[in-house]
Amino acid sequence: MKVVTIKGFDQHDIYFHDFFYENTRLFPFHNKRDLSNDEHHAIEFGFYKGLIFHDSNMESFLPYYFNEKNVFCLSENGYSETLFYLCYSDGFKNRNSLKNVSLHKLNCRTKESSLVSTQNLNLTGSEFVEDFFRIRTFVGINDKYVFLSYTLGHENENHFYIVDVLTGEWIPLRSDPLLNVMEQFSVMASGYIIIKTGEYTVEEKQFGWANKSIDSMDEHLIVIKVDEFIDSICKGRLNLSESVIRTCSNDSALIGFILVGNEFIFYTCHFDHSVTSITRVNPETRNKGTISFNGIHYLNLYIKDGFYSLKNRDEQSVLYATSTMKEIATFSYPDHFMWLDGDCILIGSYLPNGNTEIKSKNLFTNKENILGEGFCFVDTQRDVVIIIEHQARM
Repeated sequence: MKVVTIKGFDQHDIYFHDFFYENTRLFPFHNKRDLSNDEHHAIEFGFYKGLIFHDSNMESFLPYYFNEKNVFCLSENGYSETLFYLCYSDGFKNRNSLKNVSLHKLNCRTKESSLVSTQNLNLTGSEFVEDFFRIRTFVGINDKYVFLSYTLGHENENHFYIVDVLTGEWIPLRSDPLLNVMEQFSVMASGYIIIKTGEYTVEEKQFGWANKSIDSMDEHLIVIKVDEFIDSICKGRLNLSESVIRTCSNDSALIGFILVGNEFIFYTCHFDHSVTSITRVNPETRNKGTISFNGIHYLNLYIKDGFYSLKNRDEQSVLYATSTMKEIATFSYPDHFMWLDGDCILIGSYLPNGNTEIKSKNLFTNKENILGEGFCFVDTQRDVVIIIEHQARM
């Protein structure tokens, strides 16, 4: 696995973000914050100043600085080359001013940005806008449409919209009970949207099942074509229940899903039989294959065509091969598992100075090789280890 180090940005805090296209990953940054300074807790210190573009085929990093101020939220991957972002209006800190949010788009190839539209939140009063407006989901479906959901105020009411990028219209989604409990929303390159509902942990559902809870804790997995999703919203006919492919009631838990090429994989824990099943689906052909393993596995990993699970044992974390439950490695704090890379395992270790040291350990010889120190991420989509070097905390 290739190791890449980002240097020369000591005045900024850099973050890993779920947005990439082809071989390029985007890393947002803002001015470095000193959290021992009360002023640095203010919202404006968290506004994004720009992005770092990294092509995994190149060693260089290209910085881009936003033209707009008050950039507070970036869209997640929608398998296009357009990044969308949200900005607060200039009067966001004035308690008596009208609060607006503007939506912008950035062509990641040409680095050209433009305003899509502005949404009037109709909020004035004694509270700051950051106390009202909270983004739950923000995904660029494609170059033409954006999906976002947010809450306003303290009522926890969810607002759902798709935005037509060409007209700037914010099209509201009529109430759909499944949207209100949405947990995951992803767009596949093949033109399908995958949604998981139900905001429960496996432990919560297992506890409810063991104690024979009468409260419904249903979870659903939904697959719908992008065009059908958008067309149904525009016509006011969205009914996600028609696109449900799996429902887990109180006796099972839908852990989540991952995208793998033109397919996706989801995991289900069955409490009544103490079994975990792994299902692989091609939404285009509807071909589906399922394998099952004994035991309830809360944390599942898919690494290069193999399935693995992490379990806690006493004060250790143990990595297993799910098919055989063969123990591969154990980790004790400050060490933690990061990824498998062929015959080597990538291990992170928290350091007293606030950094993480990442090292590669051969599973057969136990030989260790220190790869670097800083903020460390494993970019599994591009098969790259990213180390962001910065001045350590003293």
